[in-house]
Amino acid sequence: MPNEVEYVQGLVAKARDKKVEVAGKLDVENSQSKLLGVLNLYKVMDFLVNLTGKKSGFSYWFAIIIVTIIVKLAITPLTKAQFKAMKEMQKISPLVKEIQEKHKGDQQTIGQKTMDLYKQHNINPFASCLPLLVQMPILMLLYYMIRTYEFQFANGTFLWIGSSLKHMYDFTVPMSAGGTVWVTAGNLSEPDLILVVLYVISMFISTKLSNVDPTQAEQQKMMAIVMPIMFAFIFAGFPSAFLLYWLVFNILQTAQQYMILHTHNEPLPATGPTQPPAQPEKPSAAPPRPRRRRRR
Repeated sequence: MPNEVEYVQGLVAKARDKKVEVAGKLDVENSQSKLLGVLNLYKVMDFLVNLTGKKSGFSYWFAIIIVTIIVKLAITPLTKAQFKAMKEMQKISPLVKEIQEKHKGDQQTIGQKTMDLYKQHNINPFASCLPLLVQMPILMLLYYMIRTYEFQFANGTFLWIGSSLKHMYDFTVPMSAGGTVWVTAGNLSEPDLILVVLYVISMFISTKLSNVDPTQAEQQKMMAIVMPIMFAFIFAGFPSAFLLYWLVFNILQTAQQYMILHTHNEPLPATGPTQPPAQPEKPSAAPPRPRRRRRR
């Protein structure tokens, strides 16, 4: 019996050593790979991690924070334009509601009148799309960077990730990239459910703050519920390092969004036609004085 146990333990040790050997070879290959033959994203991330001494409990997640801040600063001009357009739409929302009530049931007229109103106030309702379009290639680059540096992120921890609570429970998510998701991950290269939940909460708050277009109120309410749930399934199997980026980015985005949309609001324009000022009433003519009778 002891021989069998030792034999099994030997097989497990060999498998572990083989896995480490393969991971090491892949890591070397990743460190030499260049995106489009030009950009070595592995070395970019490795440089940021080495800035603070490659400490497992700090350097790896701090490097992700640095990347997040750099990306946020790069797209800040576009984000400001997006939120300013949202704020302008907030200001004229009473006028939009007035159009909806006046042409109730006629969606074509409502849409045309609303677009005319936007044009009159120099508002571009599609301004919010540009930051999203710019973020997509950045997101793909970041995902590629984290994937190439994945074997190094296995050395990184973050708060509960890699703590004594690691690998408490796992389950399978069919739509996710990795399939198996840990409630608490062992390192930043593994999926982590707590980060997924925090990301969903941050996305829900951000989506709720964006509800400024009364013509699409119902659609926006639905999106505030559906979008976070959908992204939870999609991102559930992604490395914790990637989810940490999205969580921090959403927090910064929501804070900026709140400051622009919900502070220093100007008075909303009056709705409906302006009433003329009340005219003062003219004094009524004095009643005729009674005629005095002459004495005889």
